[in-house]
Amino acid sequence: MRNLLLIITVSSVLIGCSGQRFLKISRALHEKQKDKLGNLKHLTFHQVRVKLFKQEKIEFLKPEFDTLFLLEKYSIESNAYYSKIWTTHDSISYSYSNDSFHFTKDSHFTNYTINLVSRWDTVGIREQESRYSSMIPQYNIYASLIVNRGNSYDVQTIIFKEFFKIDRDRFGSLNKKFSFTSTRLCAL
Repeated sequence: MRNLLLIITVSSVLIGCSGQRFLKISRALHEKQKDKLGNLKHLTFHQVRVKLFKQEKIEFLKPEFDTLFLLEKYSIESNAYYSKIWTTHDSISYSYSNDSFHFTKDSHFTNYTINLVSRWDTVGIREQESRYSSMIPQYNIYASLIVNRGNSYDVQTIIFKEFFKIDRDRFGSLNKKFSFTSTRLCAL
C-alpha cells in the first residue's frame, strides 16, 4: 500500500513537471511566433495549445523528448485551427473550432511539408514556398522545432505560406477527408 502511494505521488509530480514544461515551451513559442489575434481570429495558437493541454491530450510528451515539432495554421473560412505535434516516437493531429477539438490519425499538412519540417530544412521550405504557394486562399503555416538541451530548450520557428505541388501532394499526402475543398483553388 505504501509503495502504491509512493508510485502515485511520483507519477503525479512527473506529470505535473511535464505539464509545466509543455506550458513553458508553448509560451516561448508564442513569443517567437509573434502570433496575433485578428478580427476573426479570437485565439492565439498558444491559447489553443493550453486548451489541448487541459484536456490531457498530450500524454506522449510526458516522457522526456529530445526533439519536438509543431505545424500550425488557421483558416479564416472555417474559423478552425489545424495542428500537428510530434516527436520521434508519437504524434497528435487535430483541428479546433467551435470550442471543441477533433482528432485524426491523418495530418492536415502534406507529407512533403512534414518531411521538410522533420529535417528542419528551412532552405527547402523557402524554396517550395517561392515555387508553389499560389493557392487561394493563402494560409500562413507556423512551423516550430524544440530541442531539449537538458536544462533548457532551443526553440526555432519559421512562418511560411502553405505550398502545394499538385503532382506530388494531391494523393496520399493529405488526409483524404481534407484533400480538397471547394474554396481552395490553384491560381494560374
